[in-house]
Amino acid sequence: MDKYVNRRLLAPALFGEVLLCTDAMTRRDVVVKAMDLDRAAAHATTDGLPVHEDIAMEKRVYTQMQLHGGHANILQLLACFEADGRDHFVLEYASRGDLFSQLRTQQRFRALEARAYFHNITAGLAFLHDHGFAHGDLSLENVVLTADNTCKLMDFGLAAARANGPRTIAVGKYFYMAPEVFLGKPYDAATADMWSLGMLLLIMLTGLPPFGKANCTDPVFVAYQTHGIRTILKGWKVLQYCSDDAIDLIERLLVEDPAKRFCMQQVLSHPFLARPKSPPSPTQDRIKKRVRVQNFFRRLFRGKRGGSSLDLLANSQWH
Repeated sequence: MDKYVNRRLLAPALFGEVLLCTDAMTRRDVVVKAMDLDRAAAHATTDGLPVHEDIAMEKRVYTQMQLHGGHANILQLLACFEADGRDHFVLEYASRGDLFSQLRTQQRFRALEARAYFHNITAGLAFLHDHGFAHGDLSLENVVLTADNTCKLMDFGLAAARANGPRTIAVGKYFYMAPEVFLGKPYDAATADMWSLGMLLLIMLTGLPPFGKANCTDPVFVAYQTHGIRTILKGWKVLQYCSDDAIDLIERLLVEDPAKRFCMQQVLSHPFLARPKSPPSPTQDRIKKRVRVQNFFRRLFRGKRGGSSLDLLANSQWH
């Protein structure tokens, strides 16, 4: 660590800590992710809890992305080294922090802002998929913002090499995990990423996840299976924050059958990414329709939220 001046702790990490440092030679601000090698080898957190994160996979993804020329929407690995029983990743510093922190401040993103962020995220994820990897843990917490408002994907410890075939372990954060991930059967990790992409867009626009988990144990997800995402958003009274193009794309990503879910190429050519549109104002017809489902959702959701939607996100469970 002699080359880097430790300025402050940014956040704890599963196997150690994330530090804001200054490169002593270049005076550039960087992030140093320091991870205990013994904990990482044992796949256990600093508190001794078992985890699936793999720092060797994370290093492999960062390195492979660099070998392919890097991408403006994927965080850059600047250096890596071992010292004092720790593995260190030196990463570029995104000064505005992660998207979840931004969303928590703003409650939800404006339509054009969400569209711009989504464009960045999709471009980075497409590059990742094209070069052989699925993210496995796509979420607001794993996207950071630079000073010029560019989104960059990070945290690839749960990534999967696509050449390895279907995955069986359930990984990610409950709010973003695709239905097939919960089933304990082999699934395609890149296709599961597409569900997470849809959830990410929905949460950016509305400020809340529509259900706790995409599984039959969640009553709101069961209602979604019957009534669709538009009805759920009407029940939460947030449909008005989404343009028709945004809702159409979300509906095509949040498809329970992986074989019928939008693929990356379909997302990239969708009208939502082709041109900006402001969210529609509520019309009398929309208001009347919303009133008709209010009683149903009042009964269904009574006692389910238990605090703000963003508090639910902050306390979401990890695998």
